[in-house]
Amino acid sequence: MAALAAGTALAGPPSVTVDPNKGTNADTVISNQAIATYEDPTGTPGNTSGSVTSNIVTTTVQAKAAFNLTYTTGGDSATTSTLAGAPAAYQKEVVAGQVASFEYVAVNNGNSTQTITLGSQQTGGIGTIKFYSSAPVDPNNDGKITGAELSDPLNIAKEIANNTLTVKPQGDDPLTDKVVETNTGLQNFFMVYVVPDVAPGTKVGATPVGTGQVFDAVSKTNPNQTETASSLYLQYNQVTVYSPTVDTAPPKVTPPTTPPTTPPGVTVTPGTTPVYTDPNNPNTPILPDVAGDVQKAYPRSDSETVAADSVTFNNVVTSSPTSPADTVLLFPTDSSGNPIGTNNGDGTFTLPGDVKVSFGGTGVTLVTGPDGNKYPSVTLPAGTTGTTPSASYTVTVTYPDPDTINPVPVTVLIGADSSNDAGITANGTTTDTIYPAAMKFGDADSVDGSVAAPGTVGDTPTKSANPSATVTFPMDIVNPGEYADTYTLEGYVVVKKYDGTYEVVSVVYSGSGITAGTPVSRTVPLPGGGTTTVSVTPYTTSSVSANGELKDIQASVTLPAGAQAGQTLTVQQTAKANYSTITLTDTNDKITVGAVGSLTVNKYQGVNANATTDAAGQAAKNVFPGDTLKYAVLAKNSYNTDVKQFILKDPNSAATSPFSYAKADTVTASVSLTYDTGAAPTTAANLFYKLNGGAWTAVGTGGAITIPAGTTVTSIEVTSLYGSGTPTDTTGVLPAKATLRLDISLTVK
Repeated sequence: MAALAAGTALAGPPSVTVDPNKGTNADTVISNQAIATYEDPTGTPGNTSGSVTSNIVTTTVQAKAAFNLTYTTGGDSATTSTLAGAPAAYQKEVVAGQVASFEYVAVNNGNSTQTITLGSQQTGGIGTIKFYSSAPVDPNNDGKITGAELSDPLNIAKEIANNTLTVKPQGDDPLTDKVVETNTGLQNFFMVYVVPDVAPGTKVGATPVGTGQVFDAVSKTNPNQTETASSLYLQYNQVTVYSPTVDTAPPKVTPPTTPPTTPPGVTVTPGTTPVYTDPNNPNTPILPDVAGDVQKAYPRSDSETVAADSVTFNNVVTSSPTSPADTVLLFPTDSSGNPIGTNNGDGTFTLPGDVKVSFGGTGVTLVTGPDGNKYPSVTLPAGTTGTTPSASYTVTVTYPDPDTINPVPVTVLIGADSSNDAGITANGTTTDTIYPAAMKFGDADSVDGSVAAPGTVGDTPTKSANPSATVTFPMDIVNPGEYADTYTLEGYVVVKKYDGTYEVVSVVYSGSGITAGTPVSRTVPLPGGGTTTVSVTPYTTSSVSANGELKDIQASVTLPAGAQAGQTLTVQQTAKANYSTITLTDTNDKITVGAVGSLTVNKYQGVNANATTDAAGQAAKNVFPGDTLKYAVLAKNSYNTDVKQFILKDPNSAATSPFSYAKADTVTASVSLTYDTGAAPTTAANLFYKLNGGAWTAVGTGGAITIPAGTTVTSIEVTSLYGSGTPTDTTGVLPAKATLRLDISLTVK
């Protein structure tokens, strides 16, 4: 692991910050203007019409440079200027000839763009040192990066050109007057080198050494300065050369004291209850009852439901110490002791119900019986005093896959017939019994022992609900199998929210004997493509007896408050039998999300001032010729979905139009779109307008509506549209939880 870790970035959030005293960024223009308002002495006493503004003064901020190179967690000092002083996070074990990489941070502590040249110092015979913009990659994905792999184009592309970093100052760059940046003042980079071929345990290392501009308070200039051990400090890393050593040896095996897992209700006492597992399927425990001459098998489910299943039993045939040598014929039988079923002549027998019985074992051979048919057989030696002749054989019982049907125990009576007597009738028998598993899961119905077929449930499979509401679906689990089992229930619903994101909601299960477990991580597909990893809560049921049913399971889904209206959601449910491992799904339950909310339009006005969006802004006003009227129209969509075919128009009619009273070329307008907190959509909506019923046009900078000189305005209409293109009168939308604001200003003639 040391070799793999050597090429990775250090984990954890960076703790490096820019000097808070760096000052206002260079080239910022600070403007200042004063205004005096007063009563005009030449006017009516008490008037407020007098005002005068001062000239404007401006100040431009000059550059004051500073920089530092440091660790991603900061903390470089005089101590870190030596190899021994490298912090623990910058110490690694790396195999000689492989690559070591360490992440650093260049910090612009000044108020102007900083150019830093990267150099280095090293200890221990390190060769060429490179600087990368991101961590080196492992081109052949073998878990280690060698020196030769640094010549791969993927790594060459990461090399920092001319070993020079350009780091902008933290905050906005005043030189880009149309863009407001949020520069961090930080730039991460990686020091990369090949660990030299020196003796294991040797410590080597290096440090980046930066050269950048630093402000000189005397000359008021910014000359270059290089980091040293006592000024700005160095930041060594340390590598201990590592030589891998591996060994292999047989494992130490402790004899098992814990028996195989069995279904609920089947008790196995260690050291007391005889038990073994199917030699061909270790997941199937078999409990032999020697005294009763019966064996019981409890097979688990397999991964499919079509191919036949099988269980293999171990059996033994014996004779007495006084018996002569014997050839014992083996076959399925009934209480008569005669062979039953179809003898296939190859050592197998076919019984009713598509059950097939076959015999195996190292000593099993085919012989011709008294009836002329071929039979599997074992040979017993002659008995001697104090010994009981015996021979082992296996019985494999193959039967139809029972996972989703109503099975019954599969019982086969095995007969053993001595060739030392006449005829072919079993002299002894043993019973092999299989208890198959089966399961049904789905919507509840009123019939015992069954679940409703998809689409025909007694309970409505598709329900309507509003955001924040809880929807419940009654479910059933039926165990038509032949042993008890417990079950794990999981479910989720992928809900699209009105902001375009998705939320995955866990299904909450309740009912008698159902308990919640520890949440587990699941990868869930999203309707729009891709996946997301979420936490889903599993629920465990109590034991359901063989041929029993667990009714009144309540599967509940609480819709998030931001659920988008109009979508039909699929409730994804899974039930897994904990012992048999049968897993079934139910996906026919649906939820249709309803629409909640309203659309409101309010208009406000102001005289010689912006309209206030309150009761005062809606009150009647007095106005004089030459005054400026400012209107604000706010359309608010509080629905949990977009409002389609949306157009906001001003005026409503000619009778309510203010434009005919406007002085020529004084009408201005703009439009903006805001959202409730947390409701901004993942896809931005673009704004459009049209004048006097003309063509739709995209708004300008800041939402400006362009009104050509000489235009007599009669109406302004606005809308928004997702994505590219231009809207029509029927494709505009007002996004969910959005407010569209139209501002209009005009001077009264």
